Amino acid sequence: MQGNEEVRINAKSLKIEKVKICPCCGKEFFTIHGRKKFCTMKCGKIFSNLRIKQEREKDRIPNKCLHCGKELVGAHVGRLYCNRKCRSAADRIRNKQKPKEKPIDQCLNCGKDFIKNHACHTYCSDKCYQIIKRRRKEKAAFEVITEKCFYCEKEFVKKHINHIYCRTRCHYRYKRRMEKNEVKEANTGKCLNCGEEFIICSARKKYCSSECRNTFKNLSRKAEHKEITKQCLFCGNKFIAKSNTKLYCSTKCKKDTHANVVYVEKKCPECGKEFISGNKVKVFCCKQCAESYNHKRQYKKDKPYEYFITYTIYKNK
Repeated sequence: MQGNEEVRINAKSLKIEKVKICPCCGKEFFTIHGRKKFCTMKCGKIFSNLRIKQEREKDRIPNKCLHCGKELVGAHVGRLYCNRKCRSAADRIRNKQKPKEKPIDQCLNCGKDFIKNHACHTYCSDKCYQIIKRRRKEKAAFEVITEKCFYCEKEFVKKHINHIYCRTRCHYRYKRRMEKNEVKEANTGKCLNCGEEFIICSARKKYCSSECRNTFKNLSRKAEHKEITKQCLFCGNKFIAKSNTKLYCSTKCKKDTHANVVYVEKKCPECGKEFISGNKVKVFCCKQCAESYNHKRQYKKDKPYEYFITYTIYKNK
């Protein structure tokens, strides 16, 4: 133990506690830890805030403006001028004292020396620029240059130096192939329709163009659907079948075989015509007769219709 420090032993932990004085409130307190300085957390926060304020006040010492010499009251540390005018005036003086050395270049038209302000400055004046511009247009009007497209190898009129493709579509197609790394000397194949060689962009591509693809598919469909002559199982007539599964010449023959239909002679109650039908529920010969009869019945409220049936029955053969 150092000097005459007050010490006590804690009853629970049986550790030695030293006495310290809080620098914020000035109270005495016992602690086990040697680094503890404050009695509570509140005292620690209050003390830290006071110290920060004191440091800021020291930084805000009244300085002087570098241009006019006025005092700067309540200004932050990095401030050097009292207002914008003083700052701009000081910048002008500084720039005049240290002038920048601009490069000198020759004009492409007249050959005079001039001060170059930027990298693209190649003419001494706007007149020289306009003269060279007119000369270029005149040359382009008289001279017609033809070149082959870099992608499809078609001939086209060249308008400027960087004109390589005949149209924008060729430019985009070439870009996509270069991005995907699909243009290679080994990736060539033959078209299934015409037999010409073409560059394969993907593994699924089998034709050189969309026209060849459509013609090949149409021919294959016609080859698959062959005309087959068959005999109807119900009526015995011959007919052309599009598939092997077809057995009847029409839908009537198909229905008649599945259901043993009994054909009966009936008389229409509206027009009085005689007709043959295999449907037991059917009463009228056509739709018009049924509609006209129902229309009359709604307004007159007659008795239900009566129809006559002759008992001549026709069975299936």
